[in-house]
Amino acid sequence: MGLGGIDKKKKKEGEKLGLYDGHAYSVLGAHYIKTLDNKTIRLVKVRNPHKKNEWTGPWSDYYTGWDNVSEETKKLIGFTISEDG
Repeated sequence: MGLGGIDKKKKKEGEKLGLYDGHAYSVLGAHYIKTLDNKTIRLVKVRNPHKKNEWTGPWSDYYTGWDNVSEETKKLIGFTISEDG
């Protein structure tokens, strides 16, 4: 999956969150998860082969929404907090 051909405003927004124009991202998986308040969230796990500029937006490693997801669900989808790009 490549990120390219986006307008300048969206490009700047993406860069603030850790997505860069012209980078190729590998899709590693996709999941539907249920939060503790029974909301369904769709997540796509991607890898940046450049191993830098990690995603910092919603559902990033330190996103507070993870507090509302059971440990069992986190384990099931392989969620870990790490500097893995």
